[in-house]
Amino acid sequence: MLVVVYRLPKKQNIVTGRSKCDFCKHKLAWTDLFPILSYILTKGKCKYCHRKISILYPAFELLTAAVFSLTYYFFPSSSIVSLTFYLVIVSALLAIFFIDLFNQIIPFIILLPAIAIVWLYNMIYSHSLVLNYTFAAFGAGIFIFFLFAITKGRGMGFGDVVFAFFMGSLVGFPRIIIALYISFVIGAITGVIYIIARKKHFRGTAIPFGPFLVLGTYMVMIMPLWMINTILNYFHLNYLLSML
Repeated sequence: MLVVVYRLPKKQNIVTGRSKCDFCKHKLAWTDLFPILSYILTKGKCKYCHRKISILYPAFELLTAAVFSLTYYFFPSSSIVSLTFYLVIVSALLAIFFIDLFNQIIPFIILLPAIAIVWLYNMIYSHSLVLNYTFAAFGAGIFIFFLFAITKGRGMGFGDVVFAFFMGSLVGFPRIIIALYISFVIGAITGVIYIIARKKHFRGTAIPFGPFLVLGTYMVMIMPLWMINTILNYFHLNYLLSML
């Protein structure tokens, strides 16, 4: 996963090619590639040039393991096919989260195959709800495209539009409403904190929106039905419960 996040924005091959130190460019041996363990054994330094390695690398590995475990926790009775599907989608979400966070791009090379996988899964295993997912996908995509158009791409990019389509395809209606709501709330709170911390205005300050969409998507994906019901009841959207 870390290889994808690191290499993809640089247009490097993610399948072949040995990993190497960012500083001395020394190719790493296979014994250097054990997640977290290698970081601990080398005391957070490259064993060849002894430069300090960013704590973000082991933190990312720990986060990936935690999210995978959480996904399994919320889908314990899933079949092997379903669990594999969820883990593949979660992998795509994690990659998109960090690539957009650090590079401000949502890579279509990850997003488009993820959309195809979701639609294939829906057609085979949720065929009775295909119309629901279609409505949610186009509804979310059109909504974000409207925001993209009126801000002329300054508020969010076209990648966010396509990702919103992916969100709707994945969580369906009315969960997509809650997912978008969570994304905008977290985004707004983060933006306010960022402004206060930097003492800047939004103008000239780029805050990628993709990570917030990812958070909203994952939170709703694992959210139990009773919580969905509670949220819809709170906002007096009870009539949407029949569409779950």
